[in-house]
Amino acid sequence: MIHGSVRNIMPFSKGMDGTKVVFWDLRDSFLFRLYRGNVEDARLDSILPHVDTVLDQICDLIDDALRDLVVLSICKAALEAFVWVLLDGGPSRAFSDSDIPMMEDDLNMLKDLFVADGEGLPRSLVQKKAEFAEQILSLFALQTGTVIQMLMTASEHISTGLDSRKHGRLCLGDAQTLVRVLCHKKDREASKFLKRQYQLPMSSGYFFIPQLDYPETQCFNLVLVPKRY
Repeated sequence: MIHGSVRNIMPFSKGMDGTKVVFWDLRDSFLFRLYRGNVEDARLDSILPHVDTVLDQICDLIDDALRDLVVLSICKAALEAFVWVLLDGGPSRAFSDSDIPMMEDDLNMLKDLFVADGEGLPRSLVQKKAEFAEQILSLFALQTGTVIQMLMTASEHISTGLDSRKHGRLCLGDAQTLVRVLCHKKDREASKFLKRQYQLPMSSGYFFIPQLDYPETQCFNLVLVPKRY
């Protein structure tokens, strides 16, 4: 069955339909399933057939002249959804060091889906769109102490008006991104830091309020309450 947003993809509005397809049509199979519980049992390879089916349906419905534009929109949204799971996936997602190689493999699979053995988007274009997701994974691969130090530095920049965050969007080294990484680390040092510094529960046991915060998507903004001394 083809969902409404797939049937109504014409006329195409740049930057809108990819988000609708991924964050609405594929929300159950992608957003709510990926890495839920643990990484090994909820990897991307079980989700990609759903994405591939939707891509085939869309490509059958649209003019060839629009195909790459629409597929690129879906590619961007899928990569944003991947980052959303890593940073805003909630208490059901917590990542250990041993999970990172599997997540890196999954991201490569997602990129390969849109390259389609040379029949899809140019690999250089997909690689460029995937850079932020790769950088987020690189943060998870860092030692917890390093991420904590980066967060403290970013927090100092906020207090001095040098915050790297622009227009409410997440940036690689800003405090909102770094604290999200710590919240999703399955790590005792991260948990102790979050509880001490922000009075948060164990990592991945925090609460969110809705915000239109992430580019082209609705995500969640972590409410930080610094400890009072």
